[in-house]
Amino acid sequence: MAAVFLIGVLWRRATAAAALTTLIGGSVVCVGIGVWDLAEMPGADAFPHFMMMAFGLFMCCVAVMVAVSLATAHSSHEQPLPTLRETGLRQGGRTRAVPLLWGGLAVIMLGLYLVFN
Repeated sequence: MAAVFLIGVLWRRATAAAALTTLIGGSVVCVGIGVWDLAEMPGADAFPHFMMMAFGLFMCCVAVMVAVSLATAHSSHEQPLPTLRETGLRQGGRTRAVPLLWGGLAVIMLGLYLVFN
């Protein structure tokens, strides 16, 4: 779901068909790997650490979403989300606050990492 949300929000070319394909395919693969691991089937010990597995599955889902989006067109009933700039201009405000807030969040996260590591 994270891959679909991230690509769907940040990339205007993402399509509904790609989102559905990624959600169904990713769910089937993730449940299959989980069952394989829990049932202790042969080869289950070859799986990497959970977080490495999650990252790999996330990247595979992103790749599937991008590939299917490039292979399909937007349907007639899809309405693309406005960009951040379009939203800011529509509201009459300036969008400089957003990068500053993201920068502030990055500084806070780095600080927490340095303090607790």
